[in-house]
Amino acid sequence: MTSNMHNGAPRGRRELDRDRDAGRRSEAIGAGPSLNTASMNLGRHPGASELFRAHSFEDSRREWLSHVQRAADLFSDEEVLALSEDGATQLVERLVVEPLVLLEHEAYIEDHGSTRASVLVVPFTGDPDFFALDPRPLRSRSGPGYMPGPLGRVTEDALHVELTNAPGLSPGDQVVETRLAPVRNHVESLRSALERFQTDLRGVGLRALQHRREQAEVRRGSLGSASLPGATD
Repeated sequence: MTSNMHNGAPRGRRELDRDRDAGRRSEAIGAGPSLNTASMNLGRHPGASELFRAHSFEDSRREWLSHVQRAADLFSDEEVLALSEDGATQLVERLVVEPLVLLEHEAYIEDHGSTRASVLVVPFTGDPDFFALDPRPLRSRSGPGYMPGPLGRVTEDALHVELTNAPGLSPGDQVVETRLAPVRNHVESLRSALERFQTDLRGVGLRALQHRREQAEVRRGSLGSASLPGATD
């Protein structure tokens, strides 16, 4: 992909409409819900529920990757031929998914005395729907017996983990560490899986755009040949 982007110039209504549609196609391959959240819109429960067990990360990974070529196919011949190599790389970089990161240094405990269990609140960054994905490999998920995931309640920017009725708990106490350890382990496994996925995603995205470009070049060549004198004889 070596051609340059078109230079800006005063444009009419048709050109503006075209650019608006191109923006939508750019969102489809870069930041639109068809890629970043299509398989992640899993819902969050108002109460504590089992984390990291609702859906397999590998299944979601395959679904994400399956959207890439379809998103690339939304670009018109003109748009994909005008996309430079750097532009394609930048577009694919928009596919990168922010990992889930627990902000444990900002964690605090909601102490409810002895009437009900205290709650550890751990802010996080990243998509909260990641808490529904099981990062374990297939051999671990299909082994004998069921290994339950940690329990917690997820809001838009914090994980809530129920502790005990003992008052005066603080982050770092043994009971807190015991409840948080399995969450940490799953988050770390998910981070490693995401790193491998990002590498695959970049490659698939660039190949999808290249394939779409080759289709456009073939069509352009066919149209050019058909317009030559005697080409249809």
